[in-house]
Amino acid sequence: MTILIAIVVLYQLWILYVFTMHVKKVLPNLGPVAKAMAWPAVIVGVLLDWVVNMALTLAFWDPPGEWKELTTGRLKRYHEPSTAAWRTAVAEWMCDHVLDPFDPEGDHC
Repeated sequence: MTILIAIVVLYQLWILYVFTMHVKKVLPNLGPVAKAMAWPAVIVGVLLDWVVNMALTLAFWDPPGEWKELTTGRLKRYHEPSTAAWRTAVAEWMCDHVLDPFDPEGDHC
C-alpha cells in the first residue's frame, strides 16, 4: 500500500511539474485571469515537490542539501563528482527521461 501511495504522489508531482513548465513557457502570453488560475496549481506543485524531496531522503539515504531544497536541487547535487555512482545514475535517468523533455529550455537538471 505504501508503494502505491508513493507512486501516486510521484505521478501527481510529475503532472504538476509538466503543468508548471508549460505555464513557465506561456506566462508572457497569459492574461490576468489565466495567471490567477494557474498560480494555485504551481504553489501546490512546489509544496508537493518539497514534501517529496524530504521523502527522497529515505530512498537515497541522503539528507537534503538544505531545508528549502527541492527535488531538482537534489538531482543537480547528485551530478557532482563526490556523489555515489548509483545516485548519479538515478539522477541522470530522471533528468534525461522524466524532467528535461518538458522543460522549455530542455535542460531542467
